[in-house]
Amino acid sequence: MHCVHIHIHEALEPESLATVRAELMALQGVEDVELSLREPHDLVVEYDPMAAHPVEFMDRLERHGMHPDVTAC
Repeated sequence: MHCVHIHIHEALEPESLATVRAELMALQGVEDVELSLREPHDLVVEYDPMAAHPVEFMDRLERHGMHPDVTAC
């Protein structure tokens, strides 16, 4: 498993965070998405590198009008 840390520039409400998590969890190869209510701009995606790629995560977030940046892999 690999992890990617993503920072979302927009402030998201708890409901929006839940939607983001569900969207990313639905992608093939994603094993877990960790969110923090203390730091609602940051999330960690744990994924199988043979089945998923961080570009897919970024594309999904951008389709929802968000502006994400990868902060660590």
